[in-house]
Parts: sequence; C-alpha cells; structure tokens
Amino acid sequence: MLPLFLCLYTPLLFVASLLLAPAWILKMKKRGGFGTGLIQRLALFRDPIHECFQDTDYYHAVSVGEVVMAIKVIRAIQCDRPDYHAVIAVTTATGHQIAHKQLPKQTLVIYAPLDFPGLIHRTFSAFKPQRLILVDSELWPHLLHYTQRHDIPTLVINGRISEKSFQSFLKLKPILQRLLCHVRLVCVDGPTQVKHWSTLGAPHVQDVGSLKFDVHASSDQPPVDFVSQLSALGGSGPVILIASTHAKEEHALVQEILKVHSPYRLLIAPRHAERRDEVVQDLSAIGVRTCLRSNFTPPHTPEQHALLLDTTGELASWMNLADIVIIGKCWLKSGGQNPFESIASGRLTITGPAMKNFEPLISEVITAGGCISLDSHLELSSTLTELFQSPSNADAIASIGKEFLRSKSGATDKTAQLLLP
Repeated sequence: MLPLFLCLYTPLLFVASLLLAPAWILKMKKRGGFGTGLIQRLALFRDPIHECFQDTDYYHAVSVGEVVMAIKVIRAIQCDRPDYHAVIAVTTATGHQIAHKQLPKQTLVIYAPLDFPGLIHRTFSAFKPQRLILVDSELWPHLLHYTQRHDIPTLVINGRISEKSFQSFLKLKPILQRLLCHVRLVCVDGPTQVKHWSTLGAPHVQDVGSLKFDVHASSDQPPVDFVSQLSALGGSGPVILIASTHAKEEHALVQEILKVHSPYRLLIAPRHAERRDEVVQDLSAIGVRTCLRSNFTPPHTPEQHALLLDTTGELASWMNLADIVIIGKCWLKSGGQNPFESIASGRLTITGPAMKNFEPLISEVITAGGCISLDSHLELSSTLTELFQSPSNADAIASIGKEFLRSKSGATDKTAQLLLP
C-alpha cells in the first residue's frame, strides 16, 4: 500500500511544485527569502558548516510557530546538556528569519528540502542525523519513509491533528499506519490528541501538554530604541497593540479604536511585514498616519499617528511596552493568532470568537476571567472606553490570565526530558 501511494504521490508533488513555483518565488521575494539560502530546498549546501552538525537531532519545523516551539525545547535540553547540538529545518522565509534571531547556541538553521526521495537522501547524507524530530503534525511521506528505511529514530513533539484533518486522515489510515508504526514517541496535548494519533497507528503517544501554549513571560527590558520610538510617536495614555493582523483587518479595527475619545498610543503589528505599504495606504484612508519601525521618522504634525511594527521577531518585546493587546484573525478572519504570549506577559488581551486554533485553552482562560472575548470588532470602542475608565479592572483581568497560564505551564520541560539523548 505504501510504495503504491508513494508512486502516485511523487509525480503529483512534482506537478504541484511546478505549478506553485511562481507564486512561491514571489512570496519569498516579498518576505525577504532571497539570499538566505533557498537553494538548500534542493539539498545544495555551499557552506561546509553542515559537517559540524552531523550526528545531531534534526528538527523539522515548517514555519514560525513550529520554529518557536523547537527553539524552546532545544534551550530546555541544553539546560541539562550544554553540549547539545541541533539542526532546525524550515520551509518559510519568516520561519528562517525568526530562527536566526532566536537561535540557541550550537544550533544550525537550514531550509528543509522538498519532499522528494533524492533530496531527502542528499540532505540526510550531509547531516547524518541521529534522530528526526517532527514539530506539530508535518507528516511528509518521503521524509518518514526514508527514516523508516534507514532506521533513524523518529519522534513527534506537540503533535496536533485538528478534527477536520483527523477525518481526512482516516481515509488514509492504512498508509499512515505504515508511516507511523516506526515513530518512537508522539508528545501531544490532551486525551483527544492521544486518541487521534493512536487511532491512526502511532504506537507510543504521551500527553505532556501543549508547547504552543506553554508561554513564559519575558523578563527582558525592551530595547532602548523601542522606548525612544514610542516616546517620539507623541501622545499620551495607554499603549494599544494590535497584533498579528491580516489583510483589511487593520482598517476595520483601527476605525473602531478611533471612536475612543480618551488619549492612547497605537502600535500595529501585521502578521506579515511585507504588507507594510498596503497597511499604510489603508490607514491613511481613515486619517491615520503611520511611522514605520524599520525606517522610523518622528511625526511633526498633530494628527493621529500609529507605529507600524514592520519587522520580524520583535513582537514579544513590543508587548512588554503595551497595556492592551488586541489579537488579529479572530473577527474578520478565522482561526485566530496566538494570544498566550501577551496573556503570559500580564497584558490585558482582547480576542474575538474565531479562535479555534487555540482551543480549548483560550476558552478556559476566558471562563476564568483572564481575557476579554468580544463577539464583534464593533464592540472595541465601547470596551476600550470602559477599560480606560476602570484601569484597576483591566489590571485584575490581566493578572488572572497571567496566573492561569502559569498554572498550566510545564510542557516544554516535560518534552525536553523525554527527548534527552
């Protein structure tokens, strides 16, 4: 069953790669991927540095979220094993940038090869990894088949399969059973995930909690230039940060915030920094001028200004300067963005109803009173007005959320202990 599936999968992947290549190249250009080693996706390594990272753990971490989780686990392992080396293989330019900014010592970031047998073989021949560690549920058929054939121990951390994906995977159960029977351990969050993975054929599944939600508040002081830019923005009052927004969200959310008559300062962090020109244009249409974090020029006019955070990997530091954080992709889009970093930092966090990517924990936080959830973004102006009038109430909600998340922490350390080589 598996060889037949791979015979069908390979030509389909080849055709899809050719058709999607122009759009992928354009996206990489927008996100600054060129010049960062994209040729590694074809398993071509110009720099012999890979020889220093042979016989290590190879983390397959596709994008930003997976990269952040891999880094947390690597750092936790290095607390016990200071000489621990690792390779992180990513597929997106943004993930590559985040990895470079936060890279632990003795860790190398590369672009993961496309899932073709020859490219997988060339990459693994170069690095000779001791183990493959998959972050989340990136079950690439040739990658798993290769490690199975060559008896390379494979583990999954933060294994997460949504209900929709699970129903789809059930149709491929005979194939997945052949791929997953070789996996030594799958670390998951909650009994539902244990059931999903076990049903699909993973022999060893352990509930350790969620790496994605295991957020520790940053104690780092914001860099001096962050503080100076915020000060130069002008104005007074609480700092509102709109985090991880997608297309057209900035226009709609800021339009509601403008109805608040109390003074405030506004920070906007789009999910993708290359959208800066689009955001500037959208906000200009409603009378808000923007200063770019990447090319900051202090405003010289009294109009309403916002600081557009068009840089990568700095959001956590900006959260430490915010009083209120509004999470994107939960009103006009669906699925939500990660709210737990701001909650863990003790910032009052406001979300919408479409947060399915962060259930069930986000609902637990809301029920505990540690976060505000609004049915509609049209409620933002009245909600912010009330919070400004009652700062003690806002502080209480933020404190409840921070303490609630602290009580749920521990997944990173548990995972690290299970991965200790």
